[in-house]
Amino acid sequence: MIRRFFAFVLAVGLTAAALFMMFPSWLNAVAPEINLSRYGIDISRLDIYHFPFYGSAGRRAEGEDTGFGVSDMVEAYADYVEKSGQTPPSFGALWSRLMSRDDLIQTLYDFMIVALLTIPVYMLVRLLAYNTLYEMAESTMWLARVFLRGIVAVSASLVTVSATWFLYKRLLFQVILQNAYSWLTQLTSVKFALNATNIVILLVTVCAVIALLRATLFRGSVFTSILGAVMRTLLYIVLIAVISIFITRMTTRTILFMLAALFAIGLVKDVFLPEKKRRAR
Repeated sequence: MIRRFFAFVLAVGLTAAALFMMFPSWLNAVAPEINLSRYGIDISRLDIYHFPFYGSAGRRAEGEDTGFGVSDMVEAYADYVEKSGQTPPSFGALWSRLMSRDDLIQTLYDFMIVALLTIPVYMLVRLLAYNTLYEMAESTMWLARVFLRGIVAVSASLVTVSATWFLYKRLLFQVILQNAYSWLTQLTSVKFALNATNIVILLVTVCAVIALLRATLFRGSVFTSILGAVMRTLLYIVLIAVISIFITRMTTRTILFMLAALFAIGLVKDVFLPEKKRRAR
């Protein structure tokens, strides 16, 4: 019981920290006395609007455009979700616009690096709190189990990807990538240096993750773990976009849509990424 209590409290705290890091304005509103820059922590470039494929919904009015992304797609569906009788927007047209970004390749590269790096971070996060929470969810009745599994998956995704994004931007990008890029630009062209740095980092990351997975057998197969990492990162972007867009649009209809989404997440997780204990039964 004590272990479950501490796991729950830790998960709540980590989830709140993840949201505050991605939305610094929320932290300023809730606790204006907290000044992270005093401790040498600058999260101005770590917010959600700089995350690969997130988009610029809510920021274009302020004159900041980081490219069309998932948040813009969610925003396009907002009226349809909030109000009955609305015509849904064309998903094909929105997807085509997303794929026509000028920086598509670089953004896809950043997304895949972050997704792969979530695998070791997720291992640690599971050990800290979420193994216990999943055990709690799996011990309940079927309907409750699906909802609880969805809630735990959402929290784990928020915490894992936020922590990975912090490490990527503060450590890998600032220390390793920039130094490698600076060194290569002295020898070759800027474009070649950027491409070479990206390819090398991606290959090293893939090899390191595969070696880690083979050593730990965390998910039973390399493919399943990589699939889970990509799904986890996609879920993260969609979740943050939904929270950002609908936080001021809470109606009975939107709440029902969100409950249905939690149920769907719980089902999808059980199909594609079931818990080891459940597979062994």
